[in-house]
Amino acid sequence: MMEQIVLSNIVSSSFIGYNPLWGDEKEDFTLFRVFKQPEITETQETKETQKPKAQKEPTSDEDDDDSDATPFASITPSRSKPQSRATTPQTEPAGDVKYITEGHMHVSSLSWNSTGRLLAVSLGYLNHGGWCLHQGALQVYRVFTEGKQNDLFASETTASCLMTVAAHPTKPTLFVGGTFSGDVIAFSYRSDQTENAESASATITISKQQSWTHHDPIAAVDWIPSGTGRPTDYIVSLGSDGLVLVWSLDNMLTTPVANFAIQSRSKNSFRYGGSCLSLSPTTPGLFLAGVENGPIFRGNLSHAPQWGQIVTLSSKGASEQATNAAEFEYVGHAGPTNAISWGQGTYKHQFVSVGADGMLYMHGDWSKRPLFGTANGGCVSLDWSSRSANLVCVGTSTGALVLYTITPTGFNQHSSQTPSEPDTSAEDGQSKKKGSKSKHTKQSKKAKPIYSVAFSNSNPFVACGDAAGTIYIYELPSSLST
Repeated sequence: MMEQIVLSNIVSSSFIGYNPLWGDEKEDFTLFRVFKQPEITETQETKETQKPKAQKEPTSDEDDDDSDATPFASITPSRSKPQSRATTPQTEPAGDVKYITEGHMHVSSLSWNSTGRLLAVSLGYLNHGGWCLHQGALQVYRVFTEGKQNDLFASETTASCLMTVAAHPTKPTLFVGGTFSGDVIAFSYRSDQTENAESASATITISKQQSWTHHDPIAAVDWIPSGTGRPTDYIVSLGSDGLVLVWSLDNMLTTPVANFAIQSRSKNSFRYGGSCLSLSPTTPGLFLAGVENGPIFRGNLSHAPQWGQIVTLSSKGASEQATNAAEFEYVGHAGPTNAISWGQGTYKHQFVSVGADGMLYMHGDWSKRPLFGTANGGCVSLDWSSRSANLVCVGTSTGALVLYTITPTGFNQHSSQTPSEPDTSAEDGQSKKKGSKSKHTKQSKKAKPIYSVAFSNSNPFVACGDAAGTIYIYELPSSLST
């Protein structure tokens, strides 16, 4: 009898393609942390803004110890009354400014810091119908807490919605953001900070608006770190006005060091409104920009005359006349391109995109049309893992977080989750009767659109943020984490 069973197993095809897992391996991604915004008590009401708590100024002891100081440690934020809105500190709205609170702010973007221990979150509303009458916020969370540490590492208020944020690729406590009103803001914290977020000491530098800089919402910001031929870190900002500006902290963001525009290379072409940005991980200065009406453009920022030059406060800024940055135009989406992400490793010559048409596309560097694609209705956000070269994560308007693996011929859906808060309800021990069972009823809340997705470069995690302002961190399955 046993011989017949063994023989049937040998010739059976039931286990073809099956990969056994060790006991500690997981096939699906699991929830690791949840960060939730405080409950809002005033909704749909206009209220007079209270000035936020003043920033804590560095003490003399902190000034003496600059071993862990950031590049701004010696700079004190200006507290004088500004002459124009462009130089107004975002943490201190001037006058009787009235803001509108419309429920929880959306998680407009996410960015992991260089160590993978902090997660930066930009908060703002993504459904503006006109002028922005809201305050935005930057929140930085500790992914791993020790002892009595708070989850919230730092929190800053901005004078308009914060649309995007990017952590510096090597400096753990340096962040840059872009607002709805077109300001580029740099936030710097002490790396040894242990205080509560409310008393965190930050140095804030804000770009000075000029006639030829951003005046419309900033769709994306990112860093190009210093390196060969680049004596300084560059900040790249893409606006819905179609401008791609290059900034440097060496001149305190007083003026861009390069000024580009996104437009077709055909004669008399108009400037496209930018919607998303991705920088090449292998070629500094090379970038991809998605626009509001579908096409995707590739350009090179290193063609700027000021590229690679030393920047100081007295350095001459970029020309007021924007240079067309587009070198190649790809066929994109039928509607706005919502997100782009460049591949790495074996896929360094490919990139993926999602759009309002519900399509996820794979593109080749020099292929005008997509190589292949798949439909997943309502694709809103996207990221491509740098740890696992064939892993892509997509957030949808229906609240789903979907993992895809890439093959030479297409996308394979690996797994899907609808983020929700874990049920931690339990009966009070004092009133629990002997023999009674704790009730753990799963909460049934309507799923919110996933507006941002970000893989960690240091840990096997993927983070996502939704329209309710909630951030979820998932641990990737063992088979996909490397």
